[in-house]
Amino acid sequence: MGAMYSKNKPPAHCASFCGPARLPKAACLILAACLMAVRHLNQLLAEQVENEYTNNAVPESRRLAPRRSRVGAHSAKQVADFCVVTKVDSYTPSSWEAAWRRAAGHLGTSDNTVCAAMQKPTNVINAEAWIAHLAFCRQADGNGTRRSVDCLSQADPAIFSRFHKSCATAGGRRVEWTEPIEPLVGHMRHPYANPQCLSEGVVGVRIEDRAYLMPLSDSPERMAAHGYNGRKYLIDAGTNMHGTGLAWLVGAYERAGITFDEIFAWEASPVNATAYWADVPPGVAHALHFMNVPIQAEAGAPMNPLTWVRSIYKPGDFVVFKLDIDNDALESALIAQIADSVDLAGMIAEMFYEKHYREPAMQGYLGFDDQAAPYAEAVTMLGDLRARGLRIHYWP
Repeated sequence: MGAMYSKNKPPAHCASFCGPARLPKAACLILAACLMAVRHLNQLLAEQVENEYTNNAVPESRRLAPRRSRVGAHSAKQVADFCVVTKVDSYTPSSWEAAWRRAAGHLGTSDNTVCAAMQKPTNVINAEAWIAHLAFCRQADGNGTRRSVDCLSQADPAIFSRFHKSCATAGGRRVEWTEPIEPLVGHMRHPYANPQCLSEGVVGVRIEDRAYLMPLSDSPERMAAHGYNGRKYLIDAGTNMHGTGLAWLVGAYERAGITFDEIFAWEASPVNATAYWADVPPGVAHALHFMNVPIQAEAGAPMNPLTWVRSIYKPGDFVVFKLDIDNDALESALIAQIADSVDLAGMIAEMFYEKHYREPAMQGYLGFDDQAAPYAEAVTMLGDLRARGLRIHYWP
């Protein structure tokens, strides 16, 4: 349902346009009416996309293998309600993501940049709704732990994409639910991270800002009921120091009540061991295995993170995999191993990946690698992995 607006108060999503030195109240109210029209159109497009992707679903043979769980130490009543076989039925991109993907083939050149497209009014409005919704959910109960679960599940399907899942419980019931995820649009990272993409009056954020991400935020109880009733693992390929990406990942899941039992982290660049461990909090140090060696791409190699995933995984485990080693050939080899194995991909509950690509506005951040994929190819690749059932995010 579209947002309701007071005739005396501009809607929250007008914040970038209204106020001192911006649009006067009358103009802002006109903008509010336009926003309502955009949201109504988005809703219609969302229904159309739902039908389109239902009729053109990925073949069963290419989807992730159904995920099995184990019982563990729970009461008989809890066990009866637990999922024993969980599957991803489908992935439905939001109408915004679907439209963006259709246009992506024409973007990424100096004459038609991603930034220029993101500065169009509809995309500006959608971007603000995206970030505002996630910010509201994280502040809903003061600490972003419990109420955010329901808040995030209410994300607008015109803006947020979603996975449709189902399972058979130990008690013989069929349970269905939906998991929203941020859209693959723009540079697939925070829409305000690149200063070249900012509209007038919008305040930018750091290029690595992660407030746009929507990791799984189910409570431990709900995760157990949905089949994740085993151990919790984090695989960080390209960790750098703890205070960079690893600390954010640990904190993001801790706010949802999820504590990792073990963390396996790789970093190829030589790191001073004393300085590294001094940066690791005691609550994380006991679970962290830090390997200051290069990653190997060969399937089955001892320093291939996916070898570790296969080794440690048991039905019911929750495995998060982050891949960001700034080596496109090595990363592509690991992605291919995931894409070619529905069993392996099914072991990964959630993945974060920074795919390098060629696009004028991002060259200063991603480099000038002529071998990197065109922008449209990167968008398509992540969308295809989602369509097969892998909950993958673009990592900044």
